[in-house]
Amino acid sequence: MTFRYARHTTDLNRIEKFYTEIVGLEKLGGFENHNRYDGLFLGYPNENWHLEFTTSMNKPNSKFDEKDMLVFYLNSEAEFKRIKKVINQKNILLENPKNPYWAENGILISDPDNFKVVFSMKQLMFNSRDKLTTLILNKGINNWSELIDFTQKLPYGRNENRQDFSLVMKENKGTCSSKHSFLKKLLI
Repeated sequence: MTFRYARHTTDLNRIEKFYTEIVGLEKLGGFENHNRYDGLFLGYPNENWHLEFTTSMNKPNSKFDEKDMLVFYLNSEAEFKRIKKVINQKNILLENPKNPYWAENGILISDPDNFKVVFSMKQLMFNSRDKLTTLILNKGINNWSELIDFTQKLPYGRNENRQDFSLVMKENKGTCSSKHSFLKKLLI
């Protein structure tokens, strides 16, 4: 199955600029004068979804409320920081979502048509029950974002045994190498 979100707009150029420069989507294609419609497709190559925007002589008459929104789940803290930086550079106002979940777990802006767009971190939860993961869960760390944040804040220090990566958690310290090895060990 392929998912397409289609919406009529008044200005394809503004929509394309917003969704490529701010959201980071790519223009996948478009069309002109197809049954008196112009349009463009935005998304990522080889994905099973994309956005379609169209214009015509008929003006949009969309009805939506503040709880209607596109949600983009970002895969990393770096991606989230990039989006926030672009939003700041473009002087786009952050808005307060009506739904308290998004107020706590994302940032909300409006696209050029005043449709709401949310950016939120995808939380990769730990579901393994091996000794190392259990040690992490017992410290109240439940996902990768929390673990990376915790590990970055640990003070620098050599662990008692360089081969035992669990000591990064047990001793609450580590060198750059031991912290990286600890995180890598969890991925394997």
